[in-house]
Amino acid sequence: MKKKTLGEFAVEANKNTDKVQAGELGSKMLEGFEKAMEETIEDGIKKYKHCFFIVVLLIKNDVLRVVNNKYFTRHTCPTPTFSQAVYFYSKDKKRPEFLWVIPDRNTVSALMASSFSSLHKDYQILYPFVESFSNNKLLEFADNFNEKLISENKINVA
Repeated sequence: MKKKTLGEFAVEANKNTDKVQAGELGSKMLEGFEKAMEETIEDGIKKYKHCFFIVVLLIKNDVLRVVNNKYFTRHTCPTPTFSQAVYFYSKDKKRPEFLWVIPDRNTVSALMASSFSSLHKDYQILYPFVESFSNNKLLEFADNFNEKLISENKINVA
């Protein structure tokens, strides 16, 4: 008898499930958020002298119907991209400062094709980030943030 592949198991499992609802997806994204942020901040405090960035990437596996967040720190402000949230942590302030969130590619396209006033209030919150991302203002912000930190000798880039 032939063994089933992972893909075959996934297809079979998907036949018996309903579509994932937006509320369920949001709940999954927030599941374990505080603990993961605390652990990531502790890691960053050990690694960096002055300040650092916390990046949270939403990773969706459509075949297995799994959604996970990947948390990591970095010394420089990241390049904005899809399915990303970014925080800045300064050891002086001792708390993370939210910088931006960019949803997945399809959501960005849908938001940019809509007028602000026609959007549900939950999406209106995202709209300024999506608009800044789409017109490269967010990239400019990230570059300027890095330049500022370099000039203040808070990060070193060699």
